[in-house]
Amino acid sequence: METRQRPSQHRHPHRHPRGDSHIAQKATAPFNHWRDDKNDPMRRRFQLPSRLSRISVATLVVVIGMLCLFPKRYNDNWTATTSTTEEMSSSPYSFSTGRELTQHTEDLLEKMPSEGKNSGSSSSSKHRNDNDRSQLRKPTAATKSQVHNTQNTPKLNGTMEPVIIRRRNDASIPSFWQPPTNWNQDAFLQRVGHYAQYLKDSMVQPYRDENGNFCIVNGTSVVQNLHNNILFFTNNQENEAFLKELGKDYKIPPPLHHINGFEVFSALTVNQSHSFHKHGESWLGQVEGRRHWWFLPPTTNPAPRRINACGYLNGKAELPSNAISFTQHPGDVVWFPKDWYHATCALDEWTVGIGWQQGPIIRQMFPQLNVKTQESNTTFSKLGECLPTQQTKKSTTAVMTPTSKTAITTSATQDFNNKEEKEWKWFDGDLNAYYNSLTTDENHKRDPNDVSSYAVHRWLGDSKNTETHYQLLYQAMERHLPVNNISTQSLRVMDAGCGLGAGLMWMEQHAPQWNLTGYTISEEQHKFISETLPPHRFQARLQSFDDLSGEKHNNLDVIYSIEALIHSENMEATLQEWTQHLSPGGVIVLIDDFLASDANKTEQSVKDFAKSWLANSLVSIPELTLMAQSMGLELVEDRDLVEEYKIIEVNYRNKKPVIQPFGGRTHQGWMGSKWRQRLTVEGKLKYDLVVLKKTDESYKKNTGYDDRTTSTGTGVMCASVPKRTSKDDQNRVPEILPQLMSGKGDGGGQPMSCISGWYCCNKGDEWYQSMTHNRTEKKVDYLHLDQSLFGHYMEVFARHLNDQYRTYPMNVTNGRFLDIGGTGSTASGMQQVTSKFQNFVGPLEYWKLDSDPAAEQLERTLYCDIDDCPVAETCSFDVTFSHTVLEHAKRPWLAFNEIARMTKSGGLTMHLVPWSYQYHATPGDNFRFSHTALQTLLEDRGFDVLEVGYDICTKQENKKKTVDEHYDIIWLSYVVGRKK
Repeated sequence: METRQRPSQHRHPHRHPRGDSHIAQKATAPFNHWRDDKNDPMRRRFQLPSRLSRISVATLVVVIGMLCLFPKRYNDNWTATTSTTEEMSSSPYSFSTGRELTQHTEDLLEKMPSEGKNSGSSSSSKHRNDNDRSQLRKPTAATKSQVHNTQNTPKLNGTMEPVIIRRRNDASIPSFWQPPTNWNQDAFLQRVGHYAQYLKDSMVQPYRDENGNFCIVNGTSVVQNLHNNILFFTNNQENEAFLKELGKDYKIPPPLHHINGFEVFSALTVNQSHSFHKHGESWLGQVEGRRHWWFLPPTTNPAPRRINACGYLNGKAELPSNAISFTQHPGDVVWFPKDWYHATCALDEWTVGIGWQQGPIIRQMFPQLNVKTQESNTTFSKLGECLPTQQTKKSTTAVMTPTSKTAITTSATQDFNNKEEKEWKWFDGDLNAYYNSLTTDENHKRDPNDVSSYAVHRWLGDSKNTETHYQLLYQAMERHLPVNNISTQSLRVMDAGCGLGAGLMWMEQHAPQWNLTGYTISEEQHKFISETLPPHRFQARLQSFDDLSGEKHNNLDVIYSIEALIHSENMEATLQEWTQHLSPGGVIVLIDDFLASDANKTEQSVKDFAKSWLANSLVSIPELTLMAQSMGLELVEDRDLVEEYKIIEVNYRNKKPVIQPFGGRTHQGWMGSKWRQRLTVEGKLKYDLVVLKKTDESYKKNTGYDDRTTSTGTGVMCASVPKRTSKDDQNRVPEILPQLMSGKGDGGGQPMSCISGWYCCNKGDEWYQSMTHNRTEKKVDYLHLDQSLFGHYMEVFARHLNDQYRTYPMNVTNGRFLDIGGTGSTASGMQQVTSKFQNFVGPLEYWKLDSDPAAEQLERTLYCDIDDCPVAETCSFDVTFSHTVLEHAKRPWLAFNEIARMTKSGGLTMHLVPWSYQYHATPGDNFRFSHTALQTLLEDRGFDVLEVGYDICTKQENKKKTVDEHYDIIWLSYVVGRKK
């Protein structure tokens, strides 16, 4: 689940005034005592230890370089500059990275003494000259104009650019990273060639044999077949023993120790590639050969195509204009932040790298291989049983298959043996080129104002209507979605393999409230949608439908696909990706070809169809059902369209065609259509509408959720918050200000400067800076909280409310804001309030909920316990809100169930609760909440978490000498979520 944490303010606590010495005294002031620098009154900072005066110039250069190189680890403000060949030749190791130089780096450079002025420099300083600091050079007049003010720049993952650290050959200078030695191909295979490896394709997915088992080979076999479109890429989760052995040969650079998700190994041969993809923060050290890299920012839209990146070098593919690129040589280390798109191309026959990656393993979770599997004690089959025929040479290389059974995906791409094959135009498995050619060949037939003319699938019925498919899909959604009048609901719908956009256009015309997104891998199809079709609201992405990196998990109500899933290179992985992004209660609706029987899979005619149609995943309905069940999907409908629409009689006239070019049509897809007709007439292919549903029961079973703690609101589609349809329709309400109010009187009463008579908040940044610079013990990762988690909760709440209200149309009616616990506990001696957060309601109506007896008589107030409040209507509030209330709930998991039930689809929920706080029974005090607890409580109940964090509050001056149970410092945790 994507979690937006508070953007933190950039600070420079180490920066020294220009007129002072760069040596300062050690700070001894406690948390609340700060020293204002007279030369820079806008900044607050600590002093540095005096022992820094003994650090040599050379050491200081390295330290500064490290800090600039890894801003995520030390200070998110610091970036290095772009490098030139001349500069890189003069540094111990070179930094090539972002194009901006921050003000802090500029100041440090001006403090650096020139050669010969530092009598305390270490022996290594003799290797330095004026060019040694060229990598962190002073900005010229030109570069100063590029210096940006980072005081208010959000520190979010992905804002820094990738970095390459160049290895220098001067043995007298310490290396940033020492690569393993003696990893040339022969020595490498002699040492670890016997280890078992998955045989993986260009998408890093394992091949399977004809029985559906993963193909496992020894490492030597993988390396010998790299030229056969095989990738050697593995990790220590699937192959622990192999990576453990390699790990003996290198050490992780200390600044990279925090990247500890999993270890990765990559070996390629010349012109092999990893196409554009993205994941967590990572680093890779190059051991042998050269590897060229390309990077694109996380905000790139649409996402880059997944093609062989070596085409960017030889001119076969057009490189996106904003790409960053460089070549990595042996000994160089590449580091990049989270979510940067990246692709690589091997430039040498033996190109090897090793490193680490942060975050979850994406589509690489396969069963762990046995430790040191040897040829001598393993049963093997021929390599040809795993690789497509055209990739297999005359070889007796042995392949091991595991005993565990998994779902079967047919590769079915054997070469034809008939001489007529040469008459056809083939695309070597390139789905993009396949559909580009079909699109351009038939463009003259397309009328952008007639949906049926650009619906690229078979027609149905006597009327030969190609739009019937969309009617069938729509009707299936009506039957299986848990909501009435689906055309009026704000459903999130994805077209997987959207072709020329006919389905998207039809759906938009019949359900204008839907949020529609299509995926196509074809450049020409995407061009037709974006440039030829009439104006439309739906989005089309030039991206594979098995890479939904632009979508949120559990967010889609419907995924539909017409004659496209069959092209998936790994149906199991594709369905897994779709399931993760499908909301509970959502459906996958398919219309496609399926095998009538698994027994037909090995027939040559079926394989010929699969090759010509690019049917990489040809399965039967029973096989699909088993695959779906393993992911928490239930087959709820299987409709035989061949029988229902008499396809054999009406479409094919009971004829089996001759497989040869006709009417000038030589595209391999036309051959596939002929094989499709023949196999359908022979009863070997089915054409079915299939509906898979992510039901509440299957969702809980698959995820391990317990009925007792799962919200009654999860998976329930209800009324949505209103949305404006145009810029002119925007609701114009006054901006919500982060102002606390007394709650007595209209509009919230009188402004308050602090949260209570005891505490004032918004001290999180100060606490974090104090902890960072006064720390006496080594930082422990399991104690560490990221600075982005600290913010002022009132500013966070106001910002999200303003963002929400800007999406509302003018003249909103029936919108309601619910303040839970909003009247105060008079039973505990507190004064009653009636409008505490009325200033937050914007265009909505202010409602309160409280269990205090005095609340029963108040207007627009629900009198109930938040753990169980039947008087509150389901899906009736645009915003549900509480302010230091839910710690008093006896069973907060039930309270969040009720909150989920009350909140409208698309509505906000916002809560402030204690994390570190004295016991306060008003009337009871039962729980404390960390930020992760709040995140889980919302995510489990169908919310997207937009922001989560902590606010720290300290005693007011007039209370600091008061001694009682009140803590001197309290921590409050906050969360903002949006209901799906």
